Amino acid sequence: MTLTALGWMATAAYTLHIAEEYALGWRDWVRSITGRFVSNRFFFGFNGLVVVLGAVGAMTAGSWPCTALLFAAIMLVNATFFHIGSMIWKRGRFSPGLFTAVVLFFPIGLWTMKAGLSTSVLTPIRLVGVLCAGLLLHGIPIWILLAREGTMATPAGRSRSRVRSS
Repeated sequence: MTLTALGWMATAAYTLHIAEEYALGWRDWVRSITGRFVSNRFFFGFNGLVVVLGAVGAMTAGSWPCTALLFAAIMLVNATFFHIGSMIWKRGRFSPGLFTAVVLFFPIGLWTMKAGLSTSVLTPIRLVGVLCAGLLLHGIPIWILLAREGTMATPAGRSRSRVRSS
């Protein structure tokens, strides 16, 4: 299968993953383990960008194959660290999105990497590069969620006030 076809398959899988996370209450799960509120705007905004990135990766895979490989890396990072890793960290507590991460992300992500290897597009250096880029891209919304005290990460656009001692 071509990287283009795998890119479209990966984009469809990510869309199903987003639906699973939303339907099973990923936002509430995050709040219960971190104390951080994730608004619909934040959730759909970042996930919408991921789907667009997947579509761009699929559309450009023929001329820029690393875009499809990057999207596969994003899927593998998400499944490994944010679903399997969080279950280990929380001692078996279910993470909404786990089903699609295991059933879709691992097979499609690994299949895409294998296709990149078989066409010599994916070298060891590029593998490290796309995996690091996948980690970095996943870090952006986490950093914003943890650092931001503004409207995207707080309920109803209210900013949190900090108690100051005199």
